[in-house]
Amino acid sequence: MSAVKTDKILRVPGEKICSTAEGEPGEGVFERDGFIYSSLTGVQSILERRDTVEGDGQGQSPLIQVIRSPSSRTINTSVPEIGQVVICRVTVTNSRLCRCDIIGIEGHFLPSSPALFSSGAPFRAFIKKEDMRATNKDRIEVNKCFRPGDIILAKVLSLGDSFSYALTTAENELGVVYAVSDAVQSSEPEDGLSRAPMLPLSWCEMICPVTFQREPRKVARVQTRFLENYKVPQTTQSE
Repeated sequence: MSAVKTDKILRVPGEKICSTAEGEPGEGVFERDGFIYSSLTGVQSILERRDTVEGDGQGQSPLIQVIRSPSSRTINTSVPEIGQVVICRVTVTNSRLCRCDIIGIEGHFLPSSPALFSSGAPFRAFIKKEDMRATNKDRIEVNKCFRPGDIILAKVLSLGDSFSYALTTAENELGVVYAVSDAVQSSEPEDGLSRAPMLPLSWCEMICPVTFQREPRKVARVQTRFLENYKVPQTTQSE
């Protein structure tokens, strides 16, 4: 006989659960170096197996599992998963890639990122140059796709390293959805330049509606569902 005990403990990928001396790995977990780790986002479950082993009268070790539940996506501590569309703020660019903070997942801003223009997002990410566009990959220039401060839509490719997710924008629906011209970003408040967001002219160019300055970007063809969910918070200027 066996009994299932479900702990109300949310586990995330890579989180250490227990040692292999305390149980055996089951569904949704993996074993490494004598410890059991979660391989997905879900609720921890322990299967108490009471079947006795012939000859010693002792029960088998409990089976440690992590079960994905429909409600796990709505928990505030949800994490990005492969294939999900996330909203990011570009922080740093160089000749090989751009780095960004993930501030929203599948239509919802993360609770730890209440302001769109502040850092502190719990998840870091990067986009390699070859993953920015689907065509002409050998001629891609990072600064003509994204610049620091841009708000972009991207798709999760993988957990690139221990601290950052690997993203891609190599689809028409992915790319820049909000940007302010470089002249405004580098100006002082007293210069009087408008912070009006630039408007898309084409899939590779945006224009400032006030200064009429044009700048290259990898522009997203945004779907209606993202226009409704990802609303840029309005900033108030002090008197």
